Amino acid sequence: MKAAILIAALGSWGVMLFFPWWTFVLPCVIAGVIGPDRGFKAFLSGFIGVGLLWLILALFADWQNSYVLTSLMADILSFDSTWLLYLITVSMGAIIGALSCLTGYLILGRTR
Repeated sequence: MKAAILIAALGSWGVMLFFPWWTFVLPCVIAGVIGPDRGFKAFLSGFIGVGLLWLILALFADWQNSYVLTSLMADILSFDSTWLLYLITVSMGAIIGALSCLTGYLILGRTR
C-alpha cells in the first residue's frame, strides 16, 4: 500500500508538471493496477497519495504569493476561513485520485 501511495503521489506530481491538471489520474490508475490487493486499500492509496499531494501543492502555491489569492477568494465566496478552500481543493483531488486508483484495481477483474 505504501508503494501505491508513492506511485500515486509522485507519479501524479510528475505528470502534472508537463500536462494538464486532470492527467494525474493516469499514475493513479497504474498504482491501482500494480499495487494493492484489496479494493479498499486501492481507494485509500489514491485518496491519501493525491490528497497529500494537492495539500502540499496548494500550500506551496499560496505561500509563494503571500496568501493573497486565498484570502481574496475566501472573501469573494464569503467563507470565514481560508482553510475551507484548502479542504475543498484537497477533497476534490483526493476523491478523484481514490476513484481512479480503484478503477485501476478493478480493471484486472479483481473484486475483493
